[in-house]
Amino acid sequence: MFSVKVLYALLLVNFQFHCFKSENVTVKLFNMAVLKQKIVIDLEDTNNLKEVLPRFGYDTLTIEDDNLPVIAKDFLSNLDEVVSIEMLNDGIEVLMPGCFKELQSLRTISLPQNKIKNIPEGVFDNLNISSLNLRSNAIENIDGKALNNMPNLINIDLENNNIKIWNSDWFYNTPFVSRINFRNNSLEKLPANAFNNIQGNKVYLRVPLKRTLQFSYNRLKTIDIGAFNGLSEINNLWLDHNQLQSFNEVLIKNAKIEELRLDGNEIKRLSGNWKNLLEIPFISVDANPFDCDFLRSIKEWSDENHKKIDVFYSDMDCVVNRIKGKMDDIRNRLEQLKEERMDLTTIEPMT
Repeated sequence: MFSVKVLYALLLVNFQFHCFKSENVTVKLFNMAVLKQKIVIDLEDTNNLKEVLPRFGYDTLTIEDDNLPVIAKDFLSNLDEVVSIEMLNDGIEVLMPGCFKELQSLRTISLPQNKIKNIPEGVFDNLNISSLNLRSNAIENIDGKALNNMPNLINIDLENNNIKIWNSDWFYNTPFVSRINFRNNSLEKLPANAFNNIQGNKVYLRVPLKRTLQFSYNRLKTIDIGAFNGLSEINNLWLDHNQLQSFNEVLIKNAKIEELRLDGNEIKRLSGNWKNLLEIPFISVDANPFDCDFLRSIKEWSDENHKKIDVFYSDMDCVVNRIKGKMDDIRNRLEQLKEERMDLTTIEPMT
């Protein structure tokens, strides 16, 4: 943690609280999705966009396809009317603590397709945003307090990054988080009490929120017992295309789940009261290397309960293995016959 803070301190000096001075950026201002103004700003002239932008008449600020390696402290602060900030493909590498501040109307921050590697504490603190989009960056580290204190956050998108560790300290005092997109990262483990700070059912402005947890296409090998403690309802739980070798029903025993994806893992057998898993309204378990006798048990349950469980690819593996076994038997028998024939031809005739 110390080294990260030193890095940011050095960057503050090197960039003198704003982005490369030689660069201009084009800021587009929209109101009700209609482009109102396009303003070219010389970053030598300001450390805060509020100083050079109109005070009223727009709700969305967009900067795209520009060169902004560092978003400095106060650069996007005190923009009273802005509801949405969108910065797409701007080469952003560093977000300084305090770069988003005093944005009372802000509801959405979208920073996709940049080069952000670290999210320090103090970037998003105390913002009223309901949606945070950080997908398709290069994020490896998120400080344990970096995702805290966002009282209205509902949706967070971290897809297509390189995050290896899930931190159970995230989302403290962020009570409405219910949609977490963590697809295509490098996560290897979900620890016990992983979602300790987002327990309970969510209701926002009298509207029940459906909980969605998406962890597809990570490197998950381990899910600790108790990982989903405190989550009584999960609408969508996506754990497909990971490296899980087992999945015990007890992991989600106390949660009501509408959709569970386990396809594309390395599971040979579901464990615990595994038939309870098959009763989940939407469950996908195909493309796992199931033991063939266990696969037969799944198919028998499916027939008896009149519920289709798609196991086409897993079944094909078993069919291929059966055919391979028969071919091996035939090959071995042919070799045996060949040896017997050779033995007969070598017997000397009686005189």
